[in-house]
Amino acid sequence: MASDLLNVGTQSVLTAQRQLNTTGHNISNVNTEGYSRQSVIQGTNAPRQYGG
Repeated sequence: MASDLLNVGTQSVLTAQRQLNTTGHNISNVNTEGYSRQSVIQGTNAPRQYGG
């Protein structure tokens, strides 16, 4: 169970990092002709059940 909590934290940090990278990419290309804004699609994972 503790490893699941660490996994949630890890995935959250990785998602935030991807969003920041995408934002930086969009900002650096704002004046590039023909560039279209990129976005990160975020979703949820299915819940896990433990025990009986």
